[in-house]
Amino acid sequence: MLRENQYSDALLIVNKLLKKHPFLTRLLILKGRLIQLLDEESELGELQDALDALESAVKLDGESIDALNELAIFRHVIENKYDEAILLFEKSIAKCFQFLEEAYLGKAICLFETDRIFESLNCLNEGLQVIPHAAKLKSEKDYILSIVQGTEK
Repeated sequence: MLRENQYSDALLIVNKLLKKHPFLTRLLILKGRLIQLLDEESELGELQDALDALESAVKLDGESIDALNELAIFRHVIENKYDEAILLFEKSIAKCFQFLEEAYLGKAICLFETDRIFESLNCLNEGLQVIPHAAKLKSEKDYILSIVQGTEK
């Protein structure tokens, strides 16, 4: 009972914050989660509010892995819409790879620019093991190798 009251109190706070900041994706995601946690046997209207919040979060920020995953989980667990859930999870996975590639690339460039060339190459190799199709990592690796080998274009 105490936990349910805490979820209710938290939902009231989130709803109050959403009135001031209706475009904050994190608040919309939190609202969707809280409604689901509040009562696992929620009435359809309450679950519709959760769905509306999660859909709004994805519409506001289609890049948000958290929003995509939360909506996918809702589609899967609550609505049994497996195909829609799969598409959302696939989009989330693609975003994860994109962010991961950018992180590896950023780290490798920092290492290279601080004359830690072999560490930079190791970072790029690690990234390419995780994401073999990462064109940016491959290009950067080829560029650094051309410098090391003295064949820079």
